[in-house]
Amino acid sequence: MIHTSTLPAVEIPAADIFTYIFDLPSDHSPDTIVIVDGSTDKAYTFADIKNNSLAFAAGITKKYKFKRGDIVGIFAPNAAEYSTICFGTLAAGGAVTTANPSYTPEEFGYQLKQTKPRIIVTYSALVPVVEKAMKLSKVRSAIVTFDNTDNKAIPSIFQVMSDHKNFKRVVVEPSKLSTTVAYICYSSGTSGNPKGVLLSHRNVVSNIQQQRDVAFGKNNEIIIGALPFYHIYGLSCIMHTPLKRRDKVIVMPKFDFVEFLTLIQKYKVTTGIIVPPIALGLAKHPIVKEFDIASIQNFTCGAAPLDTNLSKALSAAINNAAIRQGYGMTETSPVSIMSPAHNLVHGSVGMLVPNQEAKIVSPDGKELGTNEEGELWIRGPNVMIGYLHNPEATKETIDSDGFLHTGDVAKVDDHGNFYITDRIKELIKYKGFQVAPAELEATLITHPAVLDAGVIPKEDPQRATEVPKAYVVLAPGVDGTEELKNEIIAYVDSKVSNHKKLRGGIEFIEEIPKSAAGKIQRRIMKEWQRAKDVQLKAKL
Repeated sequence: MIHTSTLPAVEIPAADIFTYIFDLPSDHSPDTIVIVDGSTDKAYTFADIKNNSLAFAAGITKKYKFKRGDIVGIFAPNAAEYSTICFGTLAAGGAVTTANPSYTPEEFGYQLKQTKPRIIVTYSALVPVVEKAMKLSKVRSAIVTFDNTDNKAIPSIFQVMSDHKNFKRVVVEPSKLSTTVAYICYSSGTSGNPKGVLLSHRNVVSNIQQQRDVAFGKNNEIIIGALPFYHIYGLSCIMHTPLKRRDKVIVMPKFDFVEFLTLIQKYKVTTGIIVPPIALGLAKHPIVKEFDIASIQNFTCGAAPLDTNLSKALSAAINNAAIRQGYGMTETSPVSIMSPAHNLVHGSVGMLVPNQEAKIVSPDGKELGTNEEGELWIRGPNVMIGYLHNPEATKETIDSDGFLHTGDVAKVDDHGNFYITDRIKELIKYKGFQVAPAELEATLITHPAVLDAGVIPKEDPQRATEVPKAYVVLAPGVDGTEELKNEIIAYVDSKVSNHKKLRGGIEFIEEIPKSAAGKIQRRIMKEWQRAKDVQLKAKL
C-alpha cells in the first residue's frame, strides 16, 4: 500500500537554488532583514545576502579560477556569513560540502579525500586542523577564513569578494537540475564511515517548497538559529527555507542554553527549530523561568523522535506553544514528514509533506496498511541523487521504483499521522522480542529524578540474549544512590511489557553522548559497555 500526502500538491519551479531564492518574483522588500549575528547584532538584509554571495562568486572565479563543478568545503561553526559562502559557491557553478568543525584531522581528511574541494572556508583557529587534514588526505585546497588571520597567504572571505557588476553567474539548465549536485552533506555514519549524500538543485528546491508552509507559522517569523548549518537540518530548515520566506534568523555561532534563552528574550523570537535535547532543557530546566520568552509560539522538533510526554511537557512549560514534529534524513533533503498547523498530534512526527509518497514494509517485503509497524520507505522529488563514490550503497538504499529505504521503524494511523518507533539496527532483541530503546528512554525521563536517558543492549550470557540497559542523567540536586536505581527500574518496569524491562540495570552518568543534531550516540555507550564486559571477563 502506497501512502500519499493528504496535503495539496505544490508546484516545483524549474529553477536552480540561487534563481529560486533570489530571482523569482516576490512581494517582499529586498531591504527585509533576514539574518542577524546573535553574537554581534550585525544584521544583513535580503539584498545584502544576494550581493555578498555574488561578490564571493565573482571573487573565487577570478582569484582561484573556480569553475562549474568545483567544490567549496565549509569547516566552521555557524556564522552569519555561512549563507554567503553557500549561495556564492552555487552562483559560481559549484557545489558545497559542509563538515563538522569538531572533526579531528583524520575525520576531516576522510571527507577531503572524498570531495577534493578547491577551496576550504574555515576560521583562523581551525586552520591547523585543516592543514593537517590536507596533509593526511594529500588534498591541496586554498584556505579562506571567515575572520582575519595573521597569515597573508590566507585571505578572509571579505578580501576574496570582488566587484560583481560584470560577473555572469552560472545558471543550471532545467534539464540538468535533477543531476547537478548542489550539496554534499555527510550522513551520521552509524555503521562504518559517514557517507557523502549528493543533493541536487531540484532536491533542495523541492524540499523548500514542500516544507515552507507546513513547517512554519505566519510570515515574518523570527527564528532562533541554534542548530549547526553543517547538518542538513540546520542547513535546510534554518538557512534556506526562512530565507526564501524572508523570515528573520538569529544566528548562534555555537549552542549554549543560557545564550539561547537570552537571544529568544532579546529578539522576541517566535519560532524555535530544535532537537529533543533542547526540548528537554526547555521543559525541565529551572533556569528557563528566569527569562521572558513569552514571544515564542511555535517549536519544530526533528532529528530524533520527541515522545508524547515530552511534547506535552514542552508545550505546557512554554506558553502552550504549538509543537510541530518533523521527520527526515540527509538523503531526503531532509524533510519528508511534518506536522501541519491544522493537525498537531503529540507523539506523531506528522503527515507526509506535499508531493511525498511512503510505504510501510515488513521484514519479508510485504507492504503493510495502517497501524502496522514496518520499515518506512519514501519516494519524492526530494530523494537524493545517491551516495558519493558508492553506487553499491545507493543501490541498496534506493530501489528500482525510486523508494528510499530509511532503516527506520514506523507506522501510520488511519488519519495519516506517522509515528517513528526506532532504527531497525538499534532495536534490542530480547529472547526474540524487539525492544525499542527510544520507548524506554521516553518512559525514563517521565521519572522526576531523571533529566535524560539513553538505552542500549547489554549481552546477558546467563540468559543468552540481549537485555536493555539504561544510562541515566539525574536532575540537578538528586543523589545517585542504589535505592534510587532500584526505584527507577521499578518505575519503568511497572509501565512496560515484560520483555521491555530494564534487566540490564541502570548506570548514572553526567551526560548522554549526542551528536550535534541531537541524536543519541548509542555507539559510544555500547563501547563503554563492551569495555566493562572485557574487564569483567578478565577478572573471571
